[in-house]
Amino acid sequence: MKVKNLLINISGEDRPGITAQLTQIIAQFQTPVIDMGQSITHGLLSLSLLLRCGQEDQDIIKELLFMANSQNLQLNFSYPEQIQLTQEDKSERYALSCVGPEEISSQFIAQVAAYLAAHGINIVRIYSDQKHQAQLSHLEFLIAGAKDLNWSEIKNELLKISIPHQIDFCLVKDDIFRANKRLVVFDMDSTLTKGEVIDELAELAGVSEQVKAITQKAMEGELEFEQALRQRVALLKGLEEQQLQTVCQKLELTPGAADFIQVLQSLGCQTAVISGGFDFFTAWIAQNLNLDYHYGNQLEIIDGKLTGQLKGMIVDGAMKAKLMQELAIKESISLQQVAAIGDGANDLPMLSAAGMGIAFHAKQAVKRQIGLQLSFGPMNSLLWFLGIPTSYSAQYANCSTERKNVIK
Repeated sequence: MKVKNLLINISGEDRPGITAQLTQIIAQFQTPVIDMGQSITHGLLSLSLLLRCGQEDQDIIKELLFMANSQNLQLNFSYPEQIQLTQEDKSERYALSCVGPEEISSQFIAQVAAYLAAHGINIVRIYSDQKHQAQLSHLEFLIAGAKDLNWSEIKNELLKISIPHQIDFCLVKDDIFRANKRLVVFDMDSTLTKGEVIDELAELAGVSEQVKAITQKAMEGELEFEQALRQRVALLKGLEEQQLQTVCQKLELTPGAADFIQVLQSLGCQTAVISGGFDFFTAWIAQNLNLDYHYGNQLEIIDGKLTGQLKGMIVDGAMKAKLMQELAIKESISLQQVAAIGDGANDLPMLSAAGMGIAFHAKQAVKRQIGLQLSFGPMNSLLWFLGIPTSYSAQYANCSTERKNVIK
């Protein structure tokens, strides 16, 4: 008996039960299903099945055509002579997630598609879970290309395309680790919260200009992190603990942070803030956002006032990475299942060590070294980077006002 490859394509208005009816007909003939795929775009179904048929192919087609006609669906069929079932062995799959704070334009989509085509990269699937919205702001491409492609260079070229359109994108391997993050670690200043806490403290102490001068020297490489930190803390001597509480009350989360964290926690993900700032403030944030861990530099407070000294370990860039790794070991989590989010040079060791390091509205020096960047949208846009669709996160978008505004 001659065996044929039969490709069935069905399209039309989607409704429950279509796939069930089709597969029941195929099952009656005991015909093997070699491959199948289904997608729905704005209520329209597109379904393809690859069957391995013998003499019964005409009978199957007849029954499927009758069923499609009764359901007002369009059915086409063909007999591909050769199916490249081993093609996956020769390629790598990547997920290209695109997020726009306003919209993703057709011009951007066209430029991305043209670039991928020019490099022999196939678009396997295009997906968006936005329904009945006035504009498209999230889009994901599942792409496949040769293993010997320079994916780092491809990422850089796609970045050049995305920046003029103000589109954030994430290009990562489509593997088991992408949507299986179990620990997310945040920097605090200018990442989890707006602004820099030490600038607020310097303003209260009346030493704002001196602190800024030391910060500038550190940025220019004239001072090491610890040296700059100790010099700035010394200038804060005499501040009262009550004044620190006042700064806590003024802390404001970066847009989208509360929703992002709540979705992560609803999925059972561990969360931590590791800061080169001060644990007085990381503790406040951790308590109010129910974070599992927090670390920062410890200000010495005696008789309710800052002494201008620090206690304990110094949380610099290297220590940030070390603490993150220790947390992963403690929770029995692979580093591939850890995401780290930060904006400054002090975050680079942590971002580099994590399975997914994300430069969040970061300094240019950080962007040059970290491939994954979110530069335009709110923090909850990162859910797409982690492979968590907005249809899931929307369930938590209307969390209580008390929870969202607890740090203001």
